Parts: sequence; structure tokens; C-alpha cells
Amino acid sequence: MGYEFGKGLGKNCDGRVEPVQAVVLPRGKSLDQCAEVLQKKKQGKLGPDKSRKGQAKGSGPGRSSRKPSRNVFDFLNEKLRGKSTGEKAGGMALPERSSKEIYHASKSTKKALSVRLFQTMEKIDQTQKDIRGIQQALARNAGRHSIATAQLEEKLANAHKQLGQLQAQEASLQREQKKADTHKKMTEF
Repeated sequence: MGYEFGKGLGKNCDGRVEPVQAVVLPRGKSLDQCAEVLQKKKQGKLGPDKSRKGQAKGSGPGRSSRKPSRNVFDFLNEKLRGKSTGEKAGGMALPERSSKEIYHASKSTKKALSVRLFQTMEKIDQTQKDIRGIQQALARNAGRHSIATAQLEEKLANAHKQLGQLQAQEASLQREQKKADTHKKMTEF
């Protein structure tokens, strides 16, 4: 008993060996109508004069090249932002924004800014720990291994460079956040 590869199921292993293909049928149609359409397709009798419900609604080749319908709000958003809705930046990186957009930032944008600031501060802490570790390793190897010392000095220089970049990024994010908060305080009545 049980399944053995290449044999059918059942008492005498004479069941189907090949799996049955799944067929997805349209919603709201009876099985008779679906069977007729499939038979006509196989025989090649389904001509251009027969229109299906899906084609009548506009899923045919003429409508596939059109853009999705736009409404007044899409137009207004495009004009106010200066770009279309399809050109939005994705991912964690925040796009460059003018000061006016920063002032009118939504809560999600402010939250993303806070998250980026927190992540940058964590990276700064980690880089400072790395710098301390490299300095300790340099102190241990001073005068002993010239090759190891040279490599550690190179690592230390790279870590200091990265720390400077991260601190500049942190200062920029803090300025952006402070500018938005100041504007919010000045405009609340």
C-alpha cells in the first residue's frame, strides 16, 4: 500500500499515473457553456464574430495600451507635486524635497525621517566602536608587525572617513527634522 513513483494508486496499482491538469473556468458561466467554448476553440470555430463578455468590457487589444483612467485628484496631485504618481521613489531612500514639501510633510514622512535618523545614529555608534577596536589593535601591534599595522592604519582611515560621512548625514537629517518641527510650531494657532 502507499504511493510508489511511476505506479498508479489503488489495489492493483492500475490508477492514473499522470496528474490531472487544473483548468480555471470563468466565473458565472455554467459548465455546459465552458465546455462548448472549449470545443469550439479546439475545432477552430470560434471566430471574430463571436465576442466574449470580457472582450466587450474592454480587455481586448485596443484598450491594453491606454493608461489607467485619471481623475481630478490625480491631476491636482501631479500639478502640486510637479511629477506624476507613477514616478514616485520606492524603498527606504527619501527623495530630495524642497523646503515647502518638508513643511507640509505627512506623518509617515516624518516617521520615515525619524527612522533614518535613528539608523544613522546607530551606524555612528557602531563605527565609533570599530574605531576604538582598531585603535586598541594598533596599540597591541605597535612595533611588532609592520604589515598588520599598515592594514590597521588603512582600516582606521576608512572608518574615520565613514564616520565623517555618517555625521554629516545625521546633521542633515536633524536640520530637516528641525525645520519641519519649527514650521509646524509656527503655523499652529
